Amino acid sequence: MALRNTAQVLRDAEHIDDLVEHSASSWSRSLVRLDVATALLQQRTPDLDHAMALGREALRLCGDTPISSVYQRSRDLHEQAGPWRDHSAVRDYGDEFRAWSSQPAALAMASSAS
Repeated sequence: MALRNTAQVLRDAEHIDDLVEHSASSWSRSLVRLDVATALLQQRTPDLDHAMALGREALRLCGDTPISSVYQRSRDLHEQAGPWRDHSAVRDYGDEFRAWSSQPAALAMASSAS
């Protein structure tokens, strides 16, 4: 994602999908979903509905035990979706992100990230 090579991110995610889905780590599953969601927003024609659905899944996978990289990537996804904030899927993700990030564990990460 850092190189903004969205096509490569999507290919890589598809290639490792089975491995990730069977991972014992909900954080790994969450991070891959967030990377794919971000890639979907950065395409020439963004897929807002799919991206935001993946973002919501990522938040739910972590529940109340996020790690800093999940917090950062979910926050980044929220910020990158800003231009489409009037779209219902983006609003739904924003609502869920705000609720999720108001949990004590996420608040602790937010304060350490600032």
